[in-house]
This record gives sequence, structure tokens and C-alpha cells, in this order.
Amino acid sequence: MKRIFILLIIAWATSSLYGQATKSTNRIVTVGSVLTEIICELGHCDEIVATDQTSVYPVKMNSLPSVGYRTGINAEGILSQNPTLIFLTEKYIREELPDQLKSSAVIVHLFPGPYSIESTKKLILEVGIILNEESKARGIISRMEKELEETNALLKQSTTRPKVLFIYARGEGTQMVAGKETFTENLILMAGGTPVADITGFKPINTEAMIVSDPDYLLFGDSGLESLGGIDGALQIQGVDQTTAGKKRNIIEMDMVMMSNFGPRLPQAVRELMLKIHPEIKI
Repeated sequence: MKRIFILLIIAWATSSLYGQATKSTNRIVTVGSVLTEIICELGHCDEIVATDQTSVYPVKMNSLPSVGYRTGINAEGILSQNPTLIFLTEKYIREELPDQLKSSAVIVHLFPGPYSIESTKKLILEVGIILNEESKARGIISRMEKELEETNALLKQSTTRPKVLFIYARGEGTQMVAGKETFTENLILMAGGTPVADITGFKPINTEAMIVSDPDYLLFGDSGLESLGGIDGALQIQGVDQTTAGKKRNIIEMDMVMMSNFGPRLPQAVRELMLKIHPEIKI
């Protein structure tokens, strides 16, 4: 019995030492909230040592050192964090930044930002493979597919496809609408709505065009609506009071990061928007 006990102690000590030896020593820097959220979903949140200013979820990311915001991010700031892995989002950073980082000995991974469910699933799998978490990545994808299927089933309760216009606001001085080839186009379609802005990308508000398109709902990010002073401020935008959305005060506020980055929380964003523009749906 004593010999068995000793062998058990040795086995426990060996496994403990092995676990310490194999514990990941990654020091990850992320640029782009979608990559940050994916890495955290894959169970590697504690390996992130610094991130950019858009990476505000999970909340503990806010306590990490920041490498900056968009084109203000530079190689020196990232490398000062002594990373072993760097994950970057294309079109979010200066074009020369990846090459500057690759000239160091650090491993750099560059990804396009996803704007569809298929590109989101592809990105999750690619990041999962890099972190040796392919199985976990496929599990996340399966969960997302199931959640979207549940939302689509609820959508069958409605035959309407309300018109939705997204307004990007940063106070009274910056107000733009989003059209084709933006995150809002696919988000609105997935939620059972109709995008109404007949433009490509983001353009300054055209009052006449907004009145003619007559959206049923105006969609804002939380920080954008706050910058206007809330719903009453949004109603002061020229032309809004002449739309159905303005007359009925159909102003929608959503978490800007969750709805724009097309990350693991995409099904949650789709469901939330669906319920806001389809109040007739019962759950």
C-alpha cells in the first residue's frame, strides 16, 4: 500500500511538472476587436498582453496596455510589448505596418476583416489552427450556426422586411450613412430587414435621399447615439423627422463593437436587431 501511495505521488508530480513545461508561453498582441474576441473564445485570453482601442470585450481587455487606434498604431508600440505572436486586421492599419513587424523575429498573422457569416467562420477556423485549437474552433462555429438557425426559425413568424438605415455618428460634426459593402448591409439582411442606403461604403448624410428612402428604423452604435445626446439628439438630424423612423421614434441603439466586427457574438447581434425591428415576433 505504501509503495502504491509513493507511485501515485510520483505520477502526480510528474504530470504537474509536465503541465508546467507545456503551458503556453505565448505573448499575443491583437489589433482588431474581432481577433481579440476569437482568441478569447478559443481560451487564450490570458496570453494577450496588449491590444488596440477597439478591443473592449471581454471587459478585462480594457485593463491591458493599448497599442493605439487604427492608423495611429505603429510597429514600435507593438514590439515594445515583447510579443511572440501578433494578429492584425487588414484595412484597419497602415499598409506598411505588417512588413515593418515582419522584419523582426516575431510571428505576424494578417487577416481580412469578416463581413459575412462565412468569412467569420473561416477566420475562426484559421485562428484556431494557428493556436492548435481546431477542435474548439469548430465547436464555436457549430454553436454560431445553431444560434443563427434558431433566429431564422423565429423570423418565419414575420412576413415584413422593414427598411433600416445605419447612421455612423461622432457628434454633430460627423454623421454618415452606411450602404453596400459594409457590415450593416449583411447584418440588416440577416436580421430580416431591408438596407435602404443606395450607396457603397460610408457617405455623409444626404437629407433628400434619406427622406426618399424613408427608413422604418434608424440604427446607431451605442457610442454614436450617445455622442448626439441620445434619441432626442438623433431626431434633430436634418430630415429625420420626415421619415417613418423619426415620426415613430424608431431609433435603435446597439453595442457598436458587437454588431460591427462580425466576431463570435454575431448571432447575438443578429438576434437582437431582429427582435428590435420585428416587435411582432414572440419568443
